[in-house]
Amino acid sequence: MGQRRHGSAMTTYAVRAAIQRSQASLASLSKEFGINPKTVAKWRKRQSVEDQKTGPKEPRSTVLSETDEAMIVAFRRHTLLPLDDCLSALQASIVTQLVEKADRNTAWEFLEYLLSVIPYRIHTILTDNAIRFAKQRRSRNTALSRPMRFEAICKAHGIKYRLTKPNHL
Repeated sequence: MGQRRHGSAMTTYAVRAAIQRSQASLASLSKEFGINPKTVAKWRKRQSVEDQKTGPKEPRSTVLSETDEAMIVAFRRHTLLPLDDCLSALQASIVTQLVEKADRNTAWEFLEYLLSVIPYRIHTILTDNAIRFAKQRRSRNTALSRPMRFEAICKAHGIKYRLTKPNHL
């Protein structure tokens, strides 16, 4: 059975083992194998030639509390519902919203709802340049431009509001 390497791996098991056995300097091994000296140092410190797993040791949500996450997982396991149905059933306990059409009104209405139900302060909101969030470029900074309600709500609550670069979200 052959060795599997991930796409950016520069070393094989044999090269890693050679690095671990060698008494040569980091610079000379780096030059010999055509890899970065930091990579040589990393493999020298390790006890094994196997790649280590990346990412968190125990995967968990970055937005849900442990209690909320456990509740959602238990609900899904118990009901065996598809994710969409779980979302609909749990909307009262998770701050989400499904709408037919995402427009300016739904954007600011959701923001107001969110601010009324979450127990902590939002300090920054990052959105794309969609018309529901931001004035279009052609009307920004003109005599006819006026603050959008979404921006006004952010300002009223001391929320820093930023836009992404076009086509980068």
